[in-house]
Amino acid sequence: MNNPKVEFSIGQPVELKLLTDEPITGTSQYGHWNLYPVLNQNEIQSFFAPQSVVDLMKKKGLGKNAVISVTKHITKKDKKMITDYSIDVVSAKAVETSVEKNGTTKRNKNKAGNDNNPEFIQLRDAIKSAVDYKKLLGIKNLDVSQLGIALFNKRVIAEMPF
Repeated sequence: MNNPKVEFSIGQPVELKLLTDEPITGTSQYGHWNLYPVLNQNEIQSFFAPQSVVDLMKKKGLGKNAVISVTKHITKKDKKMITDYSIDVVSAKAVETSVEKNGTTKRNKNKAGNDNNPEFIQLRDAIKSAVDYKKLLGIKNLDVSQLGIALFNKRVIAEMPF
């Protein structure tokens, strides 16, 4: 995922829409990380959340399509500067939790569909553009490279200052 990282200013809330129920996790030379793909001002970005934020979001039952306001705080503890985040729920599209017969809990993911997912919308538009190009140029079969070219053309045209 090569999306830009969400930039926070200290004390300034940033409104984010979660694009997944669970964070993408991994380990690097710096330790364990949690990555939430989010929508910030109609742009897909990456929010690297500390474990405390992940735990808080799970506790609140926040999942895909939830809109949250995240504020970065820095406090001084002894001689160290500590970074922390506060989370306020703007719109809760929570992940439902049900109790199984054996007493364990199971998270049910929202079945909201992909109609509002920006990546899905871009892909759908690219396929439509590629089909239009195919008809225009008289091409019989549509391949992946033509789809990629159509998506690239669509982005270039969208970013042109008119």
